[in-house]
Amino acid sequence: MGAPFEWLTDAAASALLEAEFGIPDATLTRLDTERDDSFHVVTPEAEFSLKVAHPLDSPALIDLQSAAVSHVAGLLPVQRVLKTVQGERVARLLTWLPGTPVFDVLPDDRQVGLLGETLGRLNASLVTFEHPEARRVFPWDALRLPDLRTLGESPAFEWFEADVIPNLAELPRQVIHNDFHLGNVLADPATEGYVTGVLDFGDVVHSARIADVAVAASYLISPARLGWRGVELFLAGFERHVAVTDLERTVLPALVAARFAQRILINDWLRRDDPVHDSTANRAALADLLERRS
Repeated sequence: MGAPFEWLTDAAASALLEAEFGIPDATLTRLDTERDDSFHVVTPEAEFSLKVAHPLDSPALIDLQSAAVSHVAGLLPVQRVLKTVQGERVARLLTWLPGTPVFDVLPDDRQVGLLGETLGRLNASLVTFEHPEARRVFPWDALRLPDLRTLGESPAFEWFEADVIPNLAELPRQVIHNDFHLGNVLADPATEGYVTGVLDFGDVVHSARIADVAVAASYLISPARLGWRGVELFLAGFERHVAVTDLERTVLPALVAARFAQRILINDWLRRDDPVHDSTANRAALADLLERRS
C-alpha cells in the first residue's frame, strides 16, 4: 500500500530536469502528493509537470498510467506525457493544464452535473482500454475491501457482504480512473464547460464500472459536503454518457461506504505514526451513510 522513501530535493529535481529533459534554470514548486515527487515547472517559454515515481512503482505500472492517459487524450482535457526516463525511479515530464482544483472552487448544481459528465466521458473512453497491469491486486480498488479486514473493523464490511458480494458477477467491469476526487479535477468557473483538466491516473485499475462513481461520490459527501443530493446530480451527469444499470444503482451506496472505509483504514495505517492525521470526518460521513441505509 505504501512505503517510506526519501523525498527528492528541489536541487535534485532541478538537476534531473536539466540532465534528462534539457530544461535548465527552471522555477520549481513542489506539489502536494502522497506517493511520488511532483513539481510545477515554470520556464520563460512554458509550464510543465515533473513527476518522479515512488521507488516501488515499476515501469510496467507507470506504463499503465501513461497508456491510459494517451488512450483518452483528445477526448478529454488530460496531460500529455512529453518524455519518460528510467533510472532508480521513473521520471516523467508532462504538459501543464490550466485551472484551479475543484476543492478550491466548489461547484454549483449545474457544475456538479458537468463533473459527472466529465467522469462519464472518461469512463466511456476507457471501456475499450486494456493493459495487463490494470488487473493488479490494489488496496484502493473498492472490490478489494474484504482484504482490509486485517487493518481494523468497519461496518462497511457487513454492508459490502450483503449488497455487493452477491452481485459481483453481474456488475459491469472495465478499467476505471478510480480517483476522481475534487483535487484531481481542475476547473474554471468562468467558463461554460467548467472542467479544464483531469489529473492523476495513478490509481487506474480494472474494477466495477460503478466504483468510479462511488469514489467521486465519497468526496462529494466529504469534504465537499454536497450530500446525497450532490451525488444524484453527479450521477445524472454521468448517465448522459454511460447508462447505469438498476443493479449498479443498488450497490452504489455500499460502494461509497466501502470507499469511506478504505479512506479510514488505509490512511490510518499509512499515517499510523502521524498524530496529526484525523479520520473523524470520514467516520462521521460513513456513519451518516449507515443511518441512510437503515
